[in-house]
Amino acid sequence: MDRNPIAARTTNQTLTYNKVTPSDCIVGDLFHNLSSAWQNQIDIIVFNPPYVPTEKDEFVNAKGLALAWAGGLDGREVIDSFLADLDRWLSPSGCCYLLLLKENKPSEIAADLRARCFSVAVLQKVSAGRERLYVIRIQRELEAG
Repeated sequence: MDRNPIAARTTNQTLTYNKVTPSDCIVGDLFHNLSSAWQNQIDIIVFNPPYVPTEKDEFVNAKGLALAWAGGLDGREVIDSFLADLDRWLSPSGCCYLLLLKENKPSEIAADLRARCFSVAVLQKVSAGRERLYVIRIQRELEAG
């Protein structure tokens, strides 16, 4: 899912080209366009959110390409909204891969997720110019049994 119709179309073309099925990238805003039938049914989520810290007005008025990077306070406006709904959509054995910037406070995000019974692993730390990026994997904690 992507807010940008060109990005959604390109993703579908890439998935088709690489013979990944089903390929159904749709235009939408986070989970808002999904049917309730998808609740607790999504096995893999890959999320590259708009994560760059911006002033509130820059975030609220973002258009075009700025929608891809303008993240609001600490770059967390979209990230926090997404994570608030993750439990509702991720399947019991599913996982989410999330790209974060150091300024998004990954350790704070991880602590919040752990408090909500998710396990969090940092898979990659990469420097890209001035950016310090983190790829984290989020899964439901396995019940002891």
